[in-house]
Amino acid sequence: MVDNRKNSDPKEWQRSPWVQILAILIGVGPSYLLPIFGYLRGDQSLSFLDIFLYTTVLGTIMIIVMLLLLRYICGERIGDLNLKPGRWWGDILMGIGLSVVTLGVFMFLQNPINAIFPREVDSGLVEFFDELVSDPVVFGLVMGPALIIGAGIFEELTRIFLLTRLWNINSSLVFRWLTIVLSAIVFGLGHLYQGPAGIISTGIYGLILAVYYNLRGRVIPMMLAHYLHDAIQVAAVFTMANLT
Repeated sequence: MVDNRKNSDPKEWQRSPWVQILAILIGVGPSYLLPIFGYLRGDQSLSFLDIFLYTTVLGTIMIIVMLLLLRYICGERIGDLNLKPGRWWGDILMGIGLSVVTLGVFMFLQNPINAIFPREVDSGLVEFFDELVSDPVVFGLVMGPALIIGAGIFEELTRIFLLTRLWNINSSLVFRWLTIVLSAIVFGLGHLYQGPAGIISTGIYGLILAVYYNLRGRVIPMMLAHYLHDAIQVAAVFTMANLT
């Protein structure tokens, strides 16, 4: 069972379901809806600058928005997102272990998923990876601020923010697991530009992270695991491209 410890004391109106829903619409809605709308409009030409601005600039803005909503609308502090106590070294070890699990599942399921649901060749990422493998500066910016802010902090804070707001509405066991599945589906759909295979693989990844949060309730391992998961894949692409 999750230990829902609270370091703050929200006012009665801040605990209400409508406040949680409002916080979700403002803090989570743009993060998931913008990529989906962009894909549906046909905006599939993604340059390095496009992705870098989305992950760093928009990511930073949405991080600030979620933290402000958490503090002043929901009446909670960032420490309240850790549902269980822990130590920094334990969080680091757990983050590394979690990244090993997600990468293992990714490698195990990649071929079967791609065989059944082929990825879209013209996904808009071709131009981005061309820049990545040909320019060490681009590689460094991706491995640094883009993945740290965009993948590690932004995407995981969004997942945690969504789950905790929903759990504030209803904390029953059945509802918690329904929202875990829902968060994974939404996360997968946020990668619509990768085609059916991308939706499924990222959805499975999101499910693993959401299940972990429900069971262990620690924030830093999720952020570290997400960064390592993406950074190792980017580094592998860069290395293989420059060895051939």
